[in-house]
Amino acid sequence: MKELLNKIVSKGATDGEIFYKESYSKSIGFENNLLKGSSEKQSTGVALRMIKDDKLSFSTSNDINKFDDLLQNCLEINPFSSPAEFDFINKNSETEISIPENDILKLSDEKLIEDGRKIISEITKEFPNVKAFAEFEINSNIVKIANTKGLSKEYRKDTLGFTAGCNFIKDNNFLNCYNTEFLLNSNYDIDSSIASILDELKLSQNIVSPESGIRPVIFTPKFLNCTLIPLMLAVSGKSVTDGISPLTNKVGTQIFDEKFTIVDEGTKIGAFNTTPFDDEGTPSQRNEIISHGNLKGFLHSLKTAKKLNVEPTGNGYKLGSFFPNPDFTAEPNPYVTNLHIKPGTVLFKDMIRDMKDGIIIDDVIGFFMGNLINGELTGNIGTGYHVKNGKIVGRFSGKSINFNIYDFLKNNLIDLSSDTKNTPFFFSHGYNPSPYAMFKDLNIE
Repeated sequence: MKELLNKIVSKGATDGEIFYKESYSKSIGFENNLLKGSSEKQSTGVALRMIKDDKLSFSTSNDINKFDDLLQNCLEINPFSSPAEFDFINKNSETEISIPENDILKLSDEKLIEDGRKIISEITKEFPNVKAFAEFEINSNIVKIANTKGLSKEYRKDTLGFTAGCNFIKDNNFLNCYNTEFLLNSNYDIDSSIASILDELKLSQNIVSPESGIRPVIFTPKFLNCTLIPLMLAVSGKSVTDGISPLTNKVGTQIFDEKFTIVDEGTKIGAFNTTPFDDEGTPSQRNEIISHGNLKGFLHSLKTAKKLNVEPTGNGYKLGSFFPNPDFTAEPNPYVTNLHIKPGTVLFKDMIRDMKDGIIIDDVIGFFMGNLINGELTGNIGTGYHVKNGKIVGRFSGKSINFNIYDFLKNNLIDLSSDTKNTPFFFSHGYNPSPYAMFKDLNIE
């Protein structure tokens, strides 16, 4: 990229950055008990950020061979661009973070189709009335970044996403059960996934309708992660610089129960979202967000760190504006990498055993329609289980909940489980072990 960077300087720019990405994806899916088909896709993307006359211009293209057009676009929009509010980085990590090579790309279509058919067969053999599905998605990405300050870095990551489940109607309720894995190797475990789905199907055979009222609740790892979405929005440096974070000026104060310690570990070896650097070239690092209930700090891109006169945290990523899907055309903004919640002291099965009349919540429909930035979660329970005298007696859906995480997670937590489950964060972003959480006094309506 050195020749391209020289072109930027030759046009009078004082600084420039090139972000380049090659992507390959292949998916094989099953739907309604049948093979749906397969698809492959390849793409490239290049994004140029240039500082000239103290203004920052930005342009993107799908073809790096058209870099001259990209550069010309930046030059033309430069007079109308916003002032440059940060400097590009030339900082190398003190710890070398490598992504181990794997054999994911060697997985054959025949192998994936065979395993998909096994999933469908095993589920429908025991529950012939359900419509089973499965999907394997292989992704390979090469990311390169270079700038005129001398930074030049790259990495390659191959990943496998695997989802299996089924849909069915029970007592006029449309229900689903599924299991998801995201891996950096080809060692997916379909037997474990099948067993998990069958266990959930067995629990779903008795549909119940618990009375409304205030009860103790257990959040599964999946829903506990959902409750942390408002926190992730609030600790984004962009929310702070935009003046919308409710946590501004609260560093060092207790916002959650002291049992909560939450860390963003961009350097965690073997974790799904670990990379040597973010989409601006800042080295990845470990960032403690909550320590024993106390807010420790925020996550930053180059821009938000400069505005707040702090160091960037290696969290500047090119993602969609709300759903965290990679988008090379997006401006880098702060986002989590590998979110980790410190486990507690009690087993999940013992939480259930100690419940006389309680609820387990696995997912809530429409939860992101509330005032998330202020911590409000509201919606209808999509998958819930009623617990009576220490046993799960049935599954239900449709009851509504409403609470504020800054009140509820500070004042109502009973305990976090010692056992964890690998769980994707918001819309399959990351894949990390998360505990179950037991709370007192949630109103179920």
